[in-house]
Amino acid sequence: MPMSPAENVPSEKPLPLSEVLRNMAYDEKKFTISIQDITTEIKDRTYGAMLLFFALPNLIPLPLPGLSSLMGIPLIFISWQLLLGYVHPWLPKVILNRAFTRTDFANVINRTYPYLSKVEKLLKPRLPIFTRLGFERFVGLLCLVLAFFVMLPIPLTNFIPAIVIAIFALALLAKDGLVLLLGIAASSVTLVFMYSIMIVALKTAVFFFQNIISRDLL
Repeated sequence: MPMSPAENVPSEKPLPLSEVLRNMAYDEKKFTISIQDITTEIKDRTYGAMLLFFALPNLIPLPLPGLSSLMGIPLIFISWQLLLGYVHPWLPKVILNRAFTRTDFANVINRTYPYLSKVEKLLKPRLPIFTRLGFERFVGLLCLVLAFFVMLPIPLTNFIPAIVIAIFALALLAKDGLVLLLGIAASSVTLVFMYSIMIVALKTAVFFFQNIISRDLL
């Protein structure tokens, strides 16, 4: 029996996330881009897309001022919901309404697009046992801890946990169990490293303030 015209038309493959974000960056109709705008564009890709987007600005060793906190808070919200097993992530309006200029958005996308587009081509569904709900919730726990480290005001360190979150995000997007296992291994090393950095920073701060107090008392 001949197929109908509708059956002859192949379903369109969705654009890679890197292309979606780049199209937004070059949309000259917009002067600013809010988090609401972004979630509207990527909402059908759920957790993987949202985690990746909010990690992207921190993949740059010297991101724009304030971006670590702007993107870190949504990362915490999304990771927490992934940990709890929610089907779709939700963000409060106070976060959704936050916006930045299209120029700043384009700067971030331009610096990350060449790498992201290449990595996307390497991903594929594999080792499905590691992409089931139980493992995804464990990923949510790891991303939650990593998101707190992303927000720490320690120069040149935010991009390290952000890279691991991006690895998890790509694994979730492609249902790639091998990459997810790579993320778990990378997160173990990263958490130990970031904890050590935090301890050193705290000890340095305490030593600094003790010196100030002792000088004032003399």
